[in-house]
Amino acid sequence: MASSLNKNDFATASPDQRQADIWKYMQRGLVYPSPHAIFATFWLKEGKINRPQLAEVMAKVRHYIHHTISLKSCHTTAIVGVSFSLWKAICADEGMSIPKGMALNFADDTNPDTSTVFARSAGSF
Repeated sequence: MASSLNKNDFATASPDQRQADIWKYMQRGLVYPSPHAIFATFWLKEGKINRPQLAEVMAKVRHYIHHTISLKSCHTTAIVGVSFSLWKAICADEGMSIPKGMALNFADDTNPDTSTVFARSAGSF
């Protein structure tokens, strides 16, 4: 689909116009950045968590989204994510291999589960 904004229009367009134009290139079903995003982050303080528990969290959030009037007709996205170190622990506990995509090209010497790319980004991630 062709852009409705040319390069001159894009430079002067409002953020909402630019975002709407960018969405035309997004594949349906993929996570996309909402202009009114709300984030909630939860941390596992102690104990362990496994894949069935993560699936249960996701199912409950999905159910809530689909049964809440103000959310079900919006572009609401929920993501369950875990740190590399936690996912490695889950893989070890469940006898699974670690995904190939988790191999870091620039692993930090002090923390092999963190890339030096994040430190070099000066917080722009």
